[in-house]
Amino acid sequence: MRVFLRGVGAFAIVLVCFFGTLFLLDYFAPLCPQGTVVDFKAPFQKVGSGFAYFVTVPALEDRADSAAMPTRSTHLVCENGHRLGPPHSTHADIAAKGNGRFSHWTSGFIFSASDNSDPNTNGRRYWAVPGPR
Repeated sequence: MRVFLRGVGAFAIVLVCFFGTLFLLDYFAPLCPQGTVVDFKAPFQKVGSGFAYFVTVPALEDRADSAAMPTRSTHLVCENGHRLGPPHSTHADIAAKGNGRFSHWTSGFIFSASDNSDPNTNGRRYWAVPGPR
């Protein structure tokens, strides 16, 4: 019986540590900076078969990355007040890995939700804001 209780106690400690870590990671996720917000309007267009979605933002096209300037954009993508990233991710990585990767490319943003869920149905708000230079 004593061995069983030790096993249960050890499992409880691991469980508390695991969920505590998840809480702290979410609680201390980088917040979005203040600035002029450009809301992303759903529906977002799914790109391929991975985690990538596209939203058109014509107002920011002149500040977007391009083949000639692949890191020009300073805009960040925010999900419910937390910064996503890394920015300037390759479109292949956004689709394959997701986890908040994004790219401000020509006429809009290719992005993924922080947990790789569908941003059309996960109930979260997404927007772009200028980041620090």
